[in-house]
Amino acid sequence: MGMQYPFVCSRQISSHCIFKHDAGGKDDTKLTIPATVILWYMFAPAEIRADENLKSEMEADVAEECVKLGPIDSVKVCENHPQGVVLVKFKDRKDAEKCIQLMNGRW
Repeated sequence: MGMQYPFVCSRQISSHCIFKHDAGGKDDTKLTIPATVILWYMFAPAEIRADENLKSEMEADVAEECVKLGPIDSVKVCENHPQGVVLVKFKDRKDAEKCIQLMNGRW
């Protein structure tokens, strides 16, 4: 508690999404490896509490933008997180990497 996160979808997060995978001699370029991107400071918790529709609207807006980059499994607004976190789970890490590039510093 009290930990500060001085980044918004930064390089630190991309290191969670980018990793090597040993495919046992197989061509790993054809593998899809799911990855979750953490978007920080997307909202203030007070905003979510003040507007009952904001959570679902934000999930829909983020999903609409992210699906342009590739297939997603889910978008979750962590409404009680003090740093305004939104989680986006991509079906493939390559699309998650594109998301980091697109979303970093956007909102």
